[in-house]
Amino acid sequence: AEDEGIWRTDLKTGKRTLIVSLAEAYEVLPDSDKKRFEGGTFYFFHSKYNPQATRILQVFRCLMPDAGSEFGIGGTGVFKPMLVTFNADGSDLKLALSNEVWGKGGHHPNWHPDGERILMNLKLDYDRIKFCTYRHDGSDFRVLSEAVEGSGHPSFHGNGRHIITDVYPDQDFASKSKEVPIRLVDIEAETEQHLCFVYTLGMPNANVLRIDPHPAWSRDYTKVCFNAAPEGRRQVFVADVGKLIGA
Repeated sequence: AEDEGIWRTDLKTGKRTLIVSLAEAYEVLPDSDKKRFEGGTFYFFHSKYNPQATRILQVFRCLMPDAGSEFGIGGTGVFKPMLVTFNADGSDLKLALSNEVWGKGGHHPNWHPDGERILMNLKLDYDRIKFCTYRHDGSDFRVLSEAVEGSGHPSFHGNGRHIITDVYPDQDFASKSKEVPIRLVDIEAETEQHLCFVYTLGMPNANVLRIDPHPAWSRDYTKVCFNAAPEGRRQVFVADVGKLIGA
């Protein structure tokens, strides 16, 4: 579609502008993906500004007509995810991650504090997912640690060393009661601390019931907020972690 995509809305005037269409995003895909996804339905998913508000990352998916009922994270089920990025005005559209890479397994990209790189869990050719970074145009791809397993929704501290993330309840980190840890990872030392365990309402495929902790840093990187559901009641928590990282 050339008339559907990512819209920018001026909250003062109400004016709405299409800045990137689905058709434009499709054009930056490699020819191999265009051929594989012929007959599929393309749509946009997560959109995120970088901290500098100069660039946007955009999850781009294709829904295949013969996918069946399986709901697969990482491109093996209903949807086939890719990632594109573009300037805040829609210019300089780039393919950051192809489905050939994401399709091996992975989830939830997030901006690095520098606004140039993207942090993400990817399985690649490993047995388990790893924390990885790459630039907004897909270059300078790096596996941050082969020793530390990736998980959940990772977010970098401003020091570029510590990662805060959560865990899906089907990973080995989870307790038998399906409580999952909030992980503070020192990616340079390749160590981690479990700050606390929180209840998340069950298995990841129970999408109506699950709550993702989705931890996020405060602007001064001294606190972390996250979701949890103790006793089944959804709530938002804030934890002071400044002393743990020397802030």
